[in-house]
Amino acid sequence: MDAVRLADRGLAVASLCDHLAAIQAAHRLAGVALDLRHPCLAMVLEGTRPRGKATAAGPDVLRLMLATRPSPATPLGARDRALLLVGFGAALRRSELAGLSLGDVTPVLRRGLRVLVRRSKTDLRGAG
Repeated sequence: MDAVRLADRGLAVASLCDHLAAIQAAHRLAGVALDLRHPCLAMVLEGTRPRGKATAAGPDVLRLMLATRPSPATPLGARDRALLLVGFGAALRRSELAGLSLGDVTPVLRRGLRVLVRRSKTDLRGAG
């Protein structure tokens, strides 16, 4: 897929640069020259703007998400509710929430829950 189509799909500048670096490496391995400063490529990169960071969901958004899930009386609804509330309460990223196991969440008497995040964007070595 060319850089223009990737930009049209809304890829961030950093993602486009990653794709271009991979394309350049493939060209280098094939012995074919590729100038990343070519005007066509430069136009694509100059025409894209970095996207702002997504804002965290607040209590109102959490209430809406909980309201759209199945009833908490069902296994699916109870699971979804637990994931949303633990994720919100612990301010977890999606990847951190998806990496949790049942044993990673333990109750602490009169305090709440202890959540063990095994791997995180800020803990790449997995110290927990």
